[in-house]
Amino acid sequence: MRGQHRVLAVPSATCLDGRLLDQSEALLLLGHADGQLSLWSVDVDGESEPRRLWQIAAHAGSVSSVRLSGGFVLSGGFDRTMNLFPLMDDWNVGPPIKLHRTLRCAGLRIDGVEGAAERTLLADLVRRSATAEETA
Repeated sequence: MRGQHRVLAVPSATCLDGRLLDQSEALLLLGHADGQLSLWSVDVDGESEPRRLWQIAAHAGSVSSVRLSGGFVLSGGFDRTMNLFPLMDDWNVGPPIKLHRTLRCAGLRIDGVEGAAERTLLADLVRRSATAEETA
């Protein structure tokens, strides 16, 4: 199937990751707008339709990133949380390990501003952002 494209009948997703298991099967991890994650088994040869292995609620908002890594599923969401799910031998998942991280901008460098209006607009945005951080 090298060099060919295939359209898969799976639900719409906000993000995805995949892993080739062998020459005939791949795993496809999808993150969805409703906070759900789903794992699919995909027949590489296209002889059968994708099969959903599981679907779980992972986030209180849209999923922004997913990753299959080793024996884990990692997801990040717009609810500002990350979840780490252990994968079992039968591809089911164990209870999530909640990971909480908040990222904060420590500085900003503006490069390539061409006009005075742009420079003023960007400076105002930076000033408002700094003020909002101080009051939070």
